[in-house]
Amino acid sequence: MNAYEEGKYLEGCMDAIDLVDEDRTQGFRDHLTTQCTECDTEVATMSPRGATLHRIYRGYVLVGCEGYLTIDPRTMGLDMPNWQDWREG
Repeated sequence: MNAYEEGKYLEGCMDAIDLVDEDRTQGFRDHLTTQCTECDTEVATMSPRGATLHRIYRGYVLVGCEGYLTIDPRTMGLDMPNWQDWREG
């Protein structure tokens, strides 16, 4: 993912989280997690250094410590057909 795509992804996630908080989206809520899907660390217990390895917004992990996207980038209009849903394990 290049810098433009990452910015677009993060912006889309933040906008969607704001809408979820206002209860105006459906389906997106299932992708939200307060735990890194790669290291299993909870956002609330992350050290300051640990927090810098993750992309976090309003308590939700958007990008894990190894760069994995937790929310489907296609919902942000990004063509990334190889994204795999972390919930399917």
